[in-house]
Amino acid sequence: MTREMKKTAVITGAAGGMGRKVAVKLAKLGYELILIDKSHSGLEACRSELNIDWAVRCVVTDFLDVDAMTRSMSDAVLDVQEVTAVISLAGLLEPAAALDVDLESWDRHFAVNVRSLVALVQTMVPKMRKDGTGGVVAVTSNAALVPRTGMAAYAASKAAAEAFMKCLALEIAQKGIRCNTVAPGSTHTPMLTDLWGDNDRSEATLRGDPDQYRVGIPLGRIASAIDIADGIAFLLSPEARHITMHTLTIDGGASLGL
Repeated sequence: MTREMKKTAVITGAAGGMGRKVAVKLAKLGYELILIDKSHSGLEACRSELNIDWAVRCVVTDFLDVDAMTRSMSDAVLDVQEVTAVISLAGLLEPAAALDVDLESWDRHFAVNVRSLVALVQTMVPKMRKDGTGGVVAVTSNAALVPRTGMAAYAASKAAAEAFMKCLALEIAQKGIRCNTVAPGSTHTPMLTDLWGDNDRSEATLRGDPDQYRVGIPLGRIASAIDIADGIAFLLSPEARHITMHTLTIDGGASLGL
């Protein structure tokens, strides 16, 4: 593959279902990759899936330890002149009702879903190109837009991440760096199937659940991780050069356009 310009993307949560597909997508677009996750084996599996002949750097870190994460990320980009794209995919979901969620779980949600994002951009944005080609994308959730039973801490942390991204976008717009979020709905990843347990709840997800105040998915399909990767790639592309502070919801209409 011929690359007209060296491009570097930093991806957290790269070993997860979405993270791998984002890495594959960006590799095909010619990005050199810095992949960050807590799972060494997951990162190595992602590296082998990429099948590219240029730089891939894997960084193992603990998203619950923001100081350790910051040190790991700083070391990873020490010899990198410029970062083109920053993608935050690290996420945590521990289902619990609002009146039952314990404070330790609440803190874990905000550590992974918000504080790791803050640490990521504070480390990487100073390294980013200021020529209008740089972009930051944080993956949140349509749960930040629509209430979900049993997901109070998750939804609150994802809403906080969205608010943070909009403020960040406003503050660094004059640097020529765009910041957007992608809000997936139900997507075929381990996070979704872990929620289902031993039963395949695909049909129930498509139909919705009135007892949980959940509508179904109007387009009649559960998203694949590739759908999310395509949305992220678009927001990082020149075709999205005038888009910032935007939330791209990819949920097949489940949040009814909110």
